[in-house]
Amino acid sequence: MRWDAEENRVRILAAARAVFAEVGEDAPMIRVARRARLSVATLRRRFPTRDDLTVADFRLLIAGNRGVVAAAGTDPAVASRRYVTHMLRSFA
Repeated sequence: MRWDAEENRVRILAAARAVFAEVGEDAPMIRVARRARLSVATLRRRFPTRDDLTVADFRLLIAGNRGVVAAAGTDPAVASRRYVTHMLRSFA
């Protein structure tokens, strides 16, 4: 992926997370595009639907949590507690 396309993807996902936290997942896509300082066309090329954007945001959240589980070591109970705690904090 070109560096500018990757930069746009990162900006869109960060903007989506902020807008969804403020307004909810039904926020207008134009608001996400404005927050990312990109055109709606750029947003739609990368994420054609709101569902595509929501899924990408959720995947990013899950990927970030892998480190939390890995840091817990080999105890599955500790890993589970840390993962759930981290997920709840992320959603709050």
